[in-house]
Amino acid sequence: MVLHALYTCLFTSAVLIVSVNVARGQETIETPIQDILRAWTLRQKAIQTAIYRIEGEQTLYIVEGSDGIRSRKGETRRRHEATLTIDFVHSRYRHESYEQQISPLRPRFRSVSAYDGQVARAYSTRDPHPGPKLPPPRYAGEDEFYIFLGNQRNGAFSFPEVFLFLGHGFISTPEHPIIPGSFHKHRPDADYFIYHGPRIYRGRNCHVIRTVPIRMTNTTFKEYWVDPAQDCAMVRWVMYLNDKIDGDVEITYKKHGNHWLVSAWAHTTYSLSEIDGVEKGRVLDIQINPSVPDSQFYVERPPHITKEIEMYKEPSDDVFLMIMEPKWEREFVIDSDGTRRLVRSKGVIEEEKRWSRKPSILGLVILALLFAVIGVGIWYKIARGRR
Repeated sequence: MVLHALYTCLFTSAVLIVSVNVARGQETIETPIQDILRAWTLRQKAIQTAIYRIEGEQTLYIVEGSDGIRSRKGETRRRHEATLTIDFVHSRYRHESYEQQISPLRPRFRSVSAYDGQVARAYSTRDPHPGPKLPPPRYAGEDEFYIFLGNQRNGAFSFPEVFLFLGHGFISTPEHPIIPGSFHKHRPDADYFIYHGPRIYRGRNCHVIRTVPIRMTNTTFKEYWVDPAQDCAMVRWVMYLNDKIDGDVEITYKKHGNHWLVSAWAHTTYSLSEIDGVEKGRVLDIQINPSVPDSQFYVERPPHITKEIEMYKEPSDDVFLMIMEPKWEREFVIDSDGTRRLVRSKGVIEEEKRWSRKPSILGLVILALLFAVIGVGIWYKIARGRR
């Protein structure tokens, strides 16, 4: 199937083919977009499970200034390593990562999260291994155990993990995020892309497709460079903000059996056309279709964490909703005997009380109609009085 996608892409013409639809009297333009989407769909079905072990480092250039005058003041470096286990069939995952700030030097931080098909659990804590004696500033969510129920939109994958998904045909966009529990649900269709023509990238013939621009306060769109010779792998991902490059990702692939999978990436971000950050990462090891027990997708609360936060978010089809407030949230303290003791609750009752104090839409409509009737009555009386 993958070879079929390869041949399909190889034989796709780099020049647009215009055909006349005699029956409708219209011109239709055939582009490689459909073939690229078919190749990505085949990638999504090719591998059931995968385990990635990755590492990378991030360099942030601190840029300060005013009135458009900006200068480099310094740079902050971070290193990270992670293991990502993915079950593509059931949209489950487990992610374990270590991150350490190098300048200034801070202890490593460990983060663990997993989704078992219904519930996501996560926590972050300082690495217990010996490190610098100077304690770092407290991180948000440090030494707290989180349980997320319902909508997992806020848990959508972000950089750099989304780069690994490219090798499996999953393309993350604001409108089509890669969400635990629904990897296959949000698939962009052909109407979401615009063919921008053939290009040569690093000596390879590529197709360039762009997403339909989103025009709000700013205009944004993405540009994808696709290599037909690597089963339509995305080798470059460019992000535009108001027609200027906001981010540029170079992606390298390595063939594992019949599969072209991501092996490295370099992500450069910009601010006012200046580089303000570079993140480089690489895949150290990959296991394809390993047998993964269900227990891998469950996270146990570490004994030293005595604070547990549980929240539920309602399902929503609003693809632009980046942050959702929980419908209810509860906070527990774990006593020495392991008992969960409720110390705070925020939920449906409070929401209903708050909204009950506000005029409803129906009430506003009725009020508007009432004023309209009164206005018509007054006008009628004035009109009769003039006769």
